Amino acid sequence: MAQESHAVSNIVWLLVSALVLLPVVTLYWVLHNRGIYARKGPRLQVQVFEKAYTHDWTGRPVHAAFDQLRQAPRIIIHSSPDEKHFHVPVSPPQLHAEAA
Repeated sequence: MAQESHAVSNIVWLLVSALVLLPVVTLYWVLHNRGIYARKGPRLQVQVFEKAYTHDWTGRPVHAAFDQLRQAPRIIIHSSPDEKHFHVPVSPPQLHAEAA
């Protein structure tokens, strides 16, 4: 019986903590974002990023035809420890109809 009481008190403590902590964190996040808005003003456009993507975050060279990849519905990435290749598949994926 003491074991069940202990489990119930843990659940109650967890629920009360969540009901207090989640709104406090959310309020902090809202105030943080409002502070950014007050300092910088509203977004007027999407930030333009002009840098060429020639190396990934690990320093590996990236090989890709980005103009072609922008229009592709599907992209295949071949990654090795030395380099990374982005490709558009030659043929569309085959969809298998389920047997009736």
